Amino acid sequence: MSSYAYSKSKQTGDNLNLAQIQRFDVTENCQPGQDICGIALTSASQARYLDPTQGTVASLNGAFGRKTRDQVQELKADLRREFEGSFLKRVSVGGVASWRKTYADATTLVVPAAALAGLAGLPTKTGGFGLGSFYQVVTASKGQFLGTYNGSQPFPTTWLATDTAALLAAVPRDKLAAVAGAVQANASSIVDVRERIMAGYIQADFATDDDRFSGNVGLRVVYTREIANGFAPNLNGLIIQVETGGTVTVPPAGAIAARNSYTNWLPSANFKFAPNDNWVFRAAFSRTMSRPSLTQISPSTTITGGGGNYTMTSGNPALEPFVSANYDATVEWYPNRDTTLTVALFAKKLATLVRPTTDSVVLQPTFFTASTNTSVTRDQVFQRTRPTNEKGVTLKGFELGFQQIFTFLPGPLANTGVQANYTYISNSDPQVLTAASKNNYNISGFYEDDLFALRASYTWRDKFVSLGLPGGYNGLGITTQARGNLDINLTVNVAEQVSLIAEATNVLDNVDKTRTTLGDLPADYFDVGRQILVGARFRF
Repeated sequence: MSSYAYSKSKQTGDNLNLAQIQRFDVTENCQPGQDICGIALTSASQARYLDPTQGTVASLNGAFGRKTRDQVQELKADLRREFEGSFLKRVSVGGVASWRKTYADATTLVVPAAALAGLAGLPTKTGGFGLGSFYQVVTASKGQFLGTYNGSQPFPTTWLATDTAALLAAVPRDKLAAVAGAVQANASSIVDVRERIMAGYIQADFATDDDRFSGNVGLRVVYTREIANGFAPNLNGLIIQVETGGTVTVPPAGAIAARNSYTNWLPSANFKFAPNDNWVFRAAFSRTMSRPSLTQISPSTTITGGGGNYTMTSGNPALEPFVSANYDATVEWYPNRDTTLTVALFAKKLATLVRPTTDSVVLQPTFFTASTNTSVTRDQVFQRTRPTNEKGVTLKGFELGFQQIFTFLPGPLANTGVQANYTYISNSDPQVLTAASKNNYNISGFYEDDLFALRASYTWRDKFVSLGLPGGYNGLGITTQARGNLDINLTVNVAEQVSLIAEATNVLDNVDKTRTTLGDLPADYFDVGRQILVGARFRF
């Protein structure tokens, strides 16, 4: 059996922002253990922070006509040989070849305030140009802004923002692009990566005649070749436009083409033993790999920032995949046809991890002021982040599972049931590995018959690292706090081929909170709100 697949996608788009400068006197209060940092305006600032005449336009800037392309080709072939009356039941061999290309240019538009004023009719004011009518007062569209927060920290619930959409509706796109020097190619930020993968496998399936003992063993060999094209940045020639809000021009130093290739041998084995109808024992071993993303292996460099805070983000064409050895053992008990109990042990040894590494570098960019045509070169600190291969970690833990359908209860209660599971995870580097909660559980109750089905599920997970140390979040790391979630699903079968569906997610209106791993300081507070979906399903 063989197959071929081809896909190609293209996209062109803008992501522009009307940047302004406003200065007010505020007091910020960040305390360990708090959900948010408090922001208090002085009385003088409170009286004018919503006044649009206080702001000064910096520039219109952002992605402009940015093109992205992605193309994937994949060819698969498989062969299978069956064996009758033998312990060896089947031998399968196969292979896959895939080719992927991804490209994203980095064209940006930077229109200084003076040029923008002539196109959009911005009013002149002391120190520059005002917003005119291109502003909006932002507040919660429904309810109260951060209404779920019940702490004591103060924060504004309404603020003034620029209205980029209104500006773009008033000024034609071609006139913006016609401003001298406004369109910038930013060659050093282009992503142009090609990846070729060749893989082959062999697998043998076996079983006794009574099927009490069965399993398979196999081996997969994967060859990966990557070519990343780009332009090295000239970090000695950085230009920071002072009057446009601190936008940075990164000149290219020269074209580069980085190549990397690696071969991975990935064995696997799965065994199942069922001594009777009530017990099943399983064991498994596998070696798996996960490649870095194509963006991570691009040699591109992007510099952003303003107001004295600048960041430099680079790719790393020399990244290797991270490889893990996985061990699993499971015991399943079926005391009757309506009850299931499971106990599983697992361990995962990650040989390496791809982690963001952050450090500080001092460069000497040129600060250019267009209105006076003056330039000053001085030291500036940049926070540099790039992915690197670092030491791995070891995960181990266990999982408990239970399911019971209450068929022994009278009447409609015989259609009810419950499912529950609990997972415990321990890892050797808890401040580095991301998305690994120590304690996790889920419990669901359900009712189902021919007319309708109702299910309510509550999921809870312990806190987990979302940006690991030592590089994440300027060396402080980020930890997402523990959170529960209740979802409810209802399906009504109104006809043989038609069902009505209602789903409610985050019924308890819980929020996502993050704090720094070091210092326990508040970082982010996401109020995602409740969501309700009503629909219909048709089967043909």
